[in-house]
Amino acid sequence: MSLLSHLLLPLLASCVIAQTADDSRPAPSNLRGSQYPRVYPDNRVTFRLKAPEARNVQVQPTPGAVDNGLGKGPYDMVRDKDGVWSVTIPPAVPGLHIYHILVDGFPVDDPGSELYFNGNRLTSGVEVPENGVDYYLPRDVPHGAVQEIWYHSKVTGTWRRTFVYTPPDYDRQTSTRYPVLYLQHGGSEDETSWLRMGKANFIMDNLLADKKAVPMLVVMENGYASRAGETRQQAADPNQPTAFEDLMIQDLIPMIDARYRTRPDRESRAIRRPIDGRQPSAHHRPRLPRQVRVHRRFQRRLPRARLSAGNLQPRRLPEARDTQFAAQGFICRHRHCGTLLSIPEAVPREVE
Repeated sequence: MSLLSHLLLPLLASCVIAQTADDSRPAPSNLRGSQYPRVYPDNRVTFRLKAPEARNVQVQPTPGAVDNGLGKGPYDMVRDKDGVWSVTIPPAVPGLHIYHILVDGFPVDDPGSELYFNGNRLTSGVEVPENGVDYYLPRDVPHGAVQEIWYHSKVTGTWRRTFVYTPPDYDRQTSTRYPVLYLQHGGSEDETSWLRMGKANFIMDNLLADKKAVPMLVVMENGYASRAGETRQQAADPNQPTAFEDLMIQDLIPMIDARYRTRPDRESRAIRRPIDGRQPSAHHRPRLPRQVRVHRRFQRRLPRARLSAGNLQPRRLPEARDTQFAAQGFICRHRHCGTLLSIPEAVPREVE
């Protein structure tokens, strides 16, 4: 062996070891081409930010007072000679987690991550994949469609946006009518949350392909609404219907029934509320059950490890005990977790 080989082999070996020692991958939630954040097989996460003029940089999971799956934080980042700050945090709970970066105490978004609407603003999120779990991922199965619908609300006097999922055969089976699930987001979120954070369309596709749900429409609307000129005191009056209740009954349900082939009766509608108690207050009220089945809890829940920020019990609602709706497939992709309702055609099942 030549002298050159003796010199090169140790160098090459050290390069191979350096490459294989770091087995992290860019997070699925990264912007295209972004290498950070990176997730390790044991669910540790490395964050990196270039801020050469900063004096102190931290990663702050949101909300900071509660462990949302990334830990409470804040996590101090360390600066290198080029002004690049980085930190590797302990193993995180699988799922999508919201965070921001504190630069000298000022919250900024991570330029490498997608933004999600949470905390009443767009903020960064990091996806920590769960090994062997694909119920929320696009699979080689028939896929439904999601439409973005704008309509004018007589109640609020404003234009509003809602998203509607239709099952894969909706456009082919033109004589079929479908039940409707009104899938509401949690507090401080909006109508994009169940699609962007929750992956509700992929979950529905997979549930239908696995015969764990019946075909249905899923309507995702913004749970916040206010009447023109309404004061906070009027809006908070527990003896009066909220603007969102009136909007659902007077605007949203009639629009959906007119535009889509629905089963336009109470037994074929359900509204799903988050189970952590931070949902818009409209869903605490007893008026909606006259039009839709309101479900407080579900027969099955995901393991505690899948839940993130504090799951507070919602207030008790009057429940109809003869409901057709039964909890079937899991639907949980962010901190407002529960199960997806399916609507059997046959024997009614009682929901807890």
